[in-house]
Amino acid sequence: MRDASMGITEYAPGAEVIANGRIWRSAGLAYSPKDFMPTEYVVVCRYCSHSNIEDDLNDVPKNCKNCNQPINERALPFVKPKGFITALKDSKGKDPYMVRKRANPADEAKLIAVPPKEKYEKTEHGLIKKVFMASYSENELSGRLFVLNRGLGKKGYFRCNYCNFMEPVPSDNPKTPKTHENPETGRKCNSTIGKPIALAHEFFTDVLIFKISKDIEIPNEIPKDEVNDYKDAIGVTLAESFRIAIISLLEIPPSEIRCIHRFDGANFEIIAFDGVPGGAGYVHNIYKSINIKLLIDKALNALLCLKDCDKACIHCLQDYSNQRHWIDFNRKPSIIFLNELINDISIKHPIQKLGGVLDVQSSNSSLLEDWQKFEELMFVVSKLSEEHLNIDDISWLLKLLTNNKKVTIIVTSALPVKFDNTSTGMRDCIRYLTGYINSGLLTIATVKDIPESERCNVPFAIGRSGKSGQLWFTNEVLSSITNFDISGDIFTLPEVEYFTVVNTLISESEKNIYSEDYFEQRQPVKILKFKAGDKRDLNDVFSDLKGKFINKLHVRDPYCASYNSKPHLKNIVDSISFLSSEIETVQIDCRLENKDDDYRTYEADLKILLQGFSKWMSPKVYDYINKRDFHDRRILVEYFEDDGSSGSLVYELSGGVSNLANNQYESFVTIYKPDDFSK
Repeated sequence: MRDASMGITEYAPGAEVIANGRIWRSAGLAYSPKDFMPTEYVVVCRYCSHSNIEDDLNDVPKNCKNCNQPINERALPFVKPKGFITALKDSKGKDPYMVRKRANPADEAKLIAVPPKEKYEKTEHGLIKKVFMASYSENELSGRLFVLNRGLGKKGYFRCNYCNFMEPVPSDNPKTPKTHENPETGRKCNSTIGKPIALAHEFFTDVLIFKISKDIEIPNEIPKDEVNDYKDAIGVTLAESFRIAIISLLEIPPSEIRCIHRFDGANFEIIAFDGVPGGAGYVHNIYKSINIKLLIDKALNALLCLKDCDKACIHCLQDYSNQRHWIDFNRKPSIIFLNELINDISIKHPIQKLGGVLDVQSSNSSLLEDWQKFEELMFVVSKLSEEHLNIDDISWLLKLLTNNKKVTIIVTSALPVKFDNTSTGMRDCIRYLTGYINSGLLTIATVKDIPESERCNVPFAIGRSGKSGQLWFTNEVLSSITNFDISGDIFTLPEVEYFTVVNTLISESEKNIYSEDYFEQRQPVKILKFKAGDKRDLNDVFSDLKGKFINKLHVRDPYCASYNSKPHLKNIVDSISFLSSEIETVQIDCRLENKDDDYRTYEADLKILLQGFSKWMSPKVYDYINKRDFHDRRILVEYFEDDGSSGSLVYELSGGVSNLANNQYESFVTIYKPDDFSK
């Protein structure tokens, strides 16, 4: 048996291993109908290296969950294999004297969890906070890590969904194979091979994060397109120095601790975790008993070299366990970083060096009270809204606007254009704020040229009355106007001390103001509100579909396949079928209700329930995951008009299909026309 994080590399399709004196080649996935092995999706952020993982392609976030930078990369599908098999034709293995094909190394483990800001604790250093995550925790703050194997040249693996044949995509010829053999029978399989996928493994262990509010300085001679690589090299070096420091302090074998790094805007994170699933108590010991100053001193000591090498060598950082990073290590800039960190031990924010003052009395309510004193206000955030919105999330902003304060919101990521790139929270936010935009009280603009690494040096709030102004700073980058709780220290500075930066910010924002048309085009076509007890006619709800040929009816609701919801689901599909001329395809997305449920039962029940409503029926069942849900509960309808033109409507449902079709519950239906977003 092998640890699964190693198994997805050493036993992956195409790799060869030695067992019982023979060489065996992996040729496919081990699969049983009872094993639920769904395809999931991941995007690794190119700014901070965070793995953004979702069950469905439609749920992949528009911005990274860790650093809030926009995600432009294509999501990579992956499966978590239960095991691997050899091919029948190779059932006797090969002679051991033959050359063995080595496995491709998997990516380094990535932390999936993003702890809330309020969970971080202060340390003995003003610029460093920490948070501990146990391997399993009741408060959802668990040390969940993710290992990804992307195959040769990170091109992925070809897989047949029927026979589970699998092979790495050749880096020199990534064309899909025209033919392949079933690895279990040796016969030709006629099924089509899908797009490349990756292999992954998740595991839980004890994790300790050190969040350092200090950016890595980039020398002027580093070309712009090499900046990320330079920062990553320093990050890898610092993480390894911390690993060596922890090993030295605890006097444990090198394999017991691993360290990785991650960037979070202007913050740099070192993530230490126990090397065994379930945790061994090592990082918890560091969390509880080791002074951060001592840890930094030990990390500095690990970077010292008897030969005074340029980047790294076997006399300092390099050893067998970190060979994959030898080419990345960059020792001397890392030493400078740690020395500066030691010198700044009493500093809590860089703005203090320019006269910034810590506001010891600050709170969300006191900030709002201070802002009410100014005529004009400006706020800088990464994006306009989070994935979901509650009206209370923007109550602070509405209070300012109702008091006739003139407010400008600057977003550092451009607002989305297409409907598919606009979250439910974003659409709701636009709906609430459009009236203030039209009245001239609220302006929304974008300034794209603020690197996330410089955000802590940009005030998150600016208050102005006449010639006097006040600036507010924090170490935490504010992700959106709907997530405006500030848990860290707040620093203030008179505007006159920072006027060059402020004037540049205002000047750039005035060049990129979003027009009123942008927000008007994103208003819902219709909003239907039903109170509990109100009669509701589903034919009226879906009246816009009358006479249309529906190419695809797509229902997304995690609980729509439950015993209580299935009758309501059928009533809704029945109503749409009655109104339309024909339905080509029905797709139902739902989730297993219980961990031990069989997904095949759900698929069969849905096919029987909705039999006869469409030519094709496509149920899609997602794994049971405690306390996780679809981002949106909605019905998407793609249709054709009589003249051949196409269109679509989206019905967003509060409470899902059961609340809509059951008069006993309150239900809101918000209807959008996605094509209007791209006008």
